[in-house]
Amino acid sequence: MASSYEEIKGYKWNEELLRSAVVMALVNNGGEISNSTIASTLGVTLRTVQRIRKKLEDIWDVDVTIKRIHKKESAIRKVRDTNFVDKVKKMIEDDPPGP
Repeated sequence: MASSYEEIKGYKWNEELLRSAVVMALVNNGGEISNSTIASTLGVTLRTVQRIRKKLEDIWDVDVTIKRIHKKESAIRKVRDTNFVDKVKKMIEDDPPGP
């Protein structure tokens, strides 16, 4: 039986399923389970569990916690460091990428 689990170990879980599993672990354990235990059991980062726990405890809405709200395109971060932008432009001008 163990070999069967090894065969499916590499399966790529989608983000919503992973978020659901984190919420389920929190709810089923009454929040009395550590973030690191959840992270290591589910194979997600500790930071992911921390963010999901905080969101759940802030709003107490499972559906909203599980669904990830994507930011609008206008909310994308913009580079404000003009020195960095100028440096990158110069690097590209000095050594343009090949075909």
